Amino acid sequence: MAKPLWQYEDGPDVWRNYSDKHITALNAAIAANSNTCDLKLPNNYEISVDFDKGIQTRKGGTTGPSRKVRVVFVLQSGNSATREVAALWQADLKPWSNMPPSAAHKLEAAHSRGDASVSVSIGGNSYTVDLRKLHQTNDRTGFRRNIRRRVLAEREFKSATAAAKSTGAASVRVHAEGGTVYDAMLNQTNLQFNNNKFYLLQLLHKAPRDYWVWFRWGRVGKTGQHSLVPCGPDLDRAKALFCKKFEDKTKNEWASVAAKTFTKVAGKYDLVHRDHKAGGDGGAGDDKADKAAKKQAAAERKAEAASRLHAALQALLGMICDVQQMEDTVVEMRYDAKRMPLGKLTAAQIKAGFVALKAIEALVRGGHSSGQKLVSACNDFYTRIPHDFGMRVPPVIRSLEEIQAKADLLQALEQIQTALKVVSDGAEESGDSAAAEHPLDRCYRRLACDIEPVDSNSEEFSMIDRYLQTTHGPTHSLYTLSLGALFKVQRAPETARFRSDLPNRMLLWHGSRLSNWAGILSQGLRVAPPEAPATGYMFGKGVYFADVSSKSANYLYATRSKPTGVLALCEVALGTSRELNKADYEAAKLPAGFNSVKGIGELTPNPSSAEQLADGCKVPIGKLVASNLSTVLNYNEYVVYNVNQLRLRYLVQVRFNFK
Repeated sequence: MAKPLWQYEDGPDVWRNYSDKHITALNAAIAANSNTCDLKLPNNYEISVDFDKGIQTRKGGTTGPSRKVRVVFVLQSGNSATREVAALWQADLKPWSNMPPSAAHKLEAAHSRGDASVSVSIGGNSYTVDLRKLHQTNDRTGFRRNIRRRVLAEREFKSATAAAKSTGAASVRVHAEGGTVYDAMLNQTNLQFNNNKFYLLQLLHKAPRDYWVWFRWGRVGKTGQHSLVPCGPDLDRAKALFCKKFEDKTKNEWASVAAKTFTKVAGKYDLVHRDHKAGGDGGAGDDKADKAAKKQAAAERKAEAASRLHAALQALLGMICDVQQMEDTVVEMRYDAKRMPLGKLTAAQIKAGFVALKAIEALVRGGHSSGQKLVSACNDFYTRIPHDFGMRVPPVIRSLEEIQAKADLLQALEQIQTALKVVSDGAEESGDSAAAEHPLDRCYRRLACDIEPVDSNSEEFSMIDRYLQTTHGPTHSLYTLSLGALFKVQRAPETARFRSDLPNRMLLWHGSRLSNWAGILSQGLRVAPPEAPATGYMFGKGVYFADVSSKSANYLYATRSKPTGVLALCEVALGTSRELNKADYEAAKLPAGFNSVKGIGELTPNPSSAEQLADGCKVPIGKLVASNLSTVLNYNEYVVYNVNQLRLRYLVQVRFNFK
């Protein structure tokens, strides 16, 4: 068989070779039929290469993006012993995509033996590959797709693309002057013509005086096409090219960006506002090589530091501070994280997304679930918040349920924006905070809240477990819940402002996705902003709680493949509650004398079984009994409209046992 060469992706179309030592280890792991291989990097970080998924990720609770991995098989060219070609196995996923390393090795071995067919496993599915007709068939469904053994020229697999070589990528930065970064991401969605496309412009600078203008364009979610225009030492020419292209695509002058006068023109691209301080593109004039060196030095200072945190707390932080998990969450919601990486989207852009979504809501509530106005409003939303629908036509948002799903996406992006400030590298810190520190310890410090594990043998742990089990709703019968770990939580701002003077304090459940918890712990639970749609809020915009554990657990969106999540138990100062038995979207406008809303459910925890914490906070433990009241709700809901009526008391790590 030809010699395997392992590579990882270091940017669009840029592939770097693993070291010879690492390639030897990877080949040995493949030969031993392992699914993964762990590698140690020079900075003492460890990575794990997944042969079936074709990605590498960091180990040991550290956070960071995953990278794609591929293996090519180096062949001697028949024309010259000094030039090489390589074979790369790909499947037609429209576009052609690289086979994961485990499958690629089996295919290359079978090809070299002259086999007619071979069985491979990809993503947990079994396939039979016909090496004569070059197609693979799913053994379970019978679905067939084409494959190919693509022969690469030497320049296509020598660690970097020709474009990266010509610019000397490691020392190239995006040009900036006068506080303006010459970097623009444009987006345009037009449902009528199945347009969902992006256009990226960058003016690149390499010391001392070399300039290029880089364009990339295509369908959202796809690599697309690119053009690199060399301008030599002529900065004025480079700026003219950049500005002309920007104006051609947007009908706005480039100066409008700095002046904050950019206006979307119908039928043209819109500007996606990005945070150039978030890194990843050499923005704000930072030299990429210098930045990388600083991060490398910081990593080396911190790599040997052991965590000082309790093992259970380390495990919790590893879950909620996992950047890959955050990205997976929004990608599942169709957000285009490739073209607009997490952390690059600004608060202003997210707010613009809310405004666009609220316009859709107004049309749907007004009975306009079709027509040109709705299509135009959807175009506006997708243009502001890039979505990846592949080659399919972006769907028109026609229902309140679809609006709620998009509002969930925007809220997740808001929380992740906060979370990334917590989990970022930290190389920019100086002084005592830059001393040797484990990444999870740094995340904990930045959360600025006290989190303390609770002994699983304590009465406190037992009480919370009883609360979890006895209040599981009978309509939530597809799973049971197990208590994995329990943590006391205290956020100083919440303690300082808490309305302890209000009566009727209860310990209530609140559920949220894993991707939201770093943001919640850092900033607290918040009421949805005014620009957010009111859809999904049965009793108006507020913070919602439940006394039924499984009602809140449903908002964790756990799956069989991701069965763990985190619930919060909050002390909520309800005061005098206005009781409602049906939806009231204006309920946030409380009448005088009321402090909260209680949506009455058909089932309620038996009040005679309620317990109390030492400070008098009521815990509504008890089997669910009929309320004997006429209502549209299965279970109680509690809503407060001011965050000074709540404070986090516990984080409850749970596991879903699906039936």
